[in-house]
Amino acid sequence: MEFTEQVREAIRECGVSRYQIAKETNIPQAALSRFMNGHKGMTLQTLEKLGGYIHVTARPRRRARRQQQ
Repeated sequence: MEFTEQVREAIRECGVSRYQIAKETNIPQAALSRFMNGHKGMTLQTLEKLGGYIHVTARPRRRARRQQQ
């Protein structure tokens, strides 16, 4: 699952209103709503802020090694 979807899911399940999240993270409520509805993405900095608020961290993906021929 992508980090953006992890953040969306965590926001849905955290039990805190979008209004409260927006207020406490200083992210505009309209931007948060557009993100949650899948209409617009967020910058990495904003995603990290949201992730920190709801306790979700990004884990780097491991690249598959290319086999040498």
